[in-house]
Amino acid sequence: MKYLLCAIMLLFSSCISELTTEPEFEIGDIEDWTTPLSDTAMTLMNGVYKVEQGSDLFGEVVVGKWIGKRWCLYSNHDVVFSENAGGLSGVQILFQGYIKIVRSGRGASLDMSIQPEDGADSLRRDRSPQNIILKGVTSDNEQIFLKRIRNLHVGTRNVEIIAHRGGGRNSERLGRSENSLEMIKYAQILGATGIEIDVRPTRDRNLIVFHDDTFSPRTVQGAYLLGNVGNFDMAQIKLVGKLIYGESIPTLDEALETVIDSTILTTVWLDIKDPSIVCDVIAAQTRAMNLARDKGKNDLKIYIGCPERSVLDSY
Repeated sequence: MKYLLCAIMLLFSSCISELTTEPEFEIGDIEDWTTPLSDTAMTLMNGVYKVEQGSDLFGEVVVGKWIGKRWCLYSNHDVVFSENAGGLSGVQILFQGYIKIVRSGRGASLDMSIQPEDGADSLRRDRSPQNIILKGVTSDNEQIFLKRIRNLHVGTRNVEIIAHRGGGRNSERLGRSENSLEMIKYAQILGATGIEIDVRPTRDRNLIVFHDDTFSPRTVQGAYLLGNVGNFDMAQIKLVGKLIYGESIPTLDEALETVIDSTILTTVWLDIKDPSIVCDVIAAQTRAMNLARDKGKNDLKIYIGCPERSVLDSY
C-alpha cells in the first residue's frame, strides 16, 4: 500500500565549520544489579512532574515517560531531556543516567532514587502510590527533586512527533550523526514517535539516506568523499564514507529495516530530494511495509513526502 503525503517544508540548517560536543555520559551497569519494574509500575510512573529542586536545569515541570527500558524526562526549558536506566534494588528504586541540554550541547550525569515512603513500596507491589517523588543529584552537584502531579494527557486523537533528519541535526551535538542508523535508534529516546529522513540517489542509482546534495566537512569525515553526492557510486561511499561521528552512510533499505527491527517508531516520512527516484522509493517503501507486516509491526506508516511540485508530478 502506498502512502502519499504532500507538503511544502522549509528546513533550516546551521552550517558549522567545526563540530564540538560535550563528553558523552554513559548510563553504566545498573541494569545488571537491579530488577526491572513491571509494565504496570512503569505505566504508573508516567506523568507530569513538578520540579521542586533543580528548576535552573529542568525548568518548572517535566514529563516523565518510560520508553522501552529507559526512564526519560523531557522539558521545554532549554530543550532538556534525560535518559536513565534502573529498577528495584531492595525496597527502593534506583536510576542512573544523564541530562542533555540540546540548546547548548552541555550535559551531566544523573543519579536518582525513589524511596519506599516516596512511592517505591507501592510501585513494587503494582499499586498506585499516593505520591511519587524522585530525588537525585547531578555530576555538577545540583540537587534534583521531582514530584508527580498528574497523568499524561490522553486525548482522542493520535499525535505524531516526527524527528527531523532521523532524529536530530549535527548542529544539535547529540553525539550521533544526522540521518544515521544510530540516530534513528536514538530518536525514540528524544521523545519521537516517528522520523523524517532524506533520500537521494548515488551515481549508480542506489538510494542513500543523506540530506545535502554534496558531501562536505559538515556531514562527513576525511578528504576522500567530498563533492556532489551524484559523483559517487554506492561501493565508493561504503568504502570511504563516514559520517561526522564515524557511522556508515545508510541505504534507504537499511534505514527502514532499522526502524522495523530496532525501534518502537510508528511513522517514517521519506523526504525525496530527486524526482527521478520516486519509483525506486515506492519499491523500497513496499519492501519495508511487507517486512513490517511479516514481523507483526502493523502500526508502521511510511509516507512519501513531496516537498516540491516536480516530485509530486513524478509521483
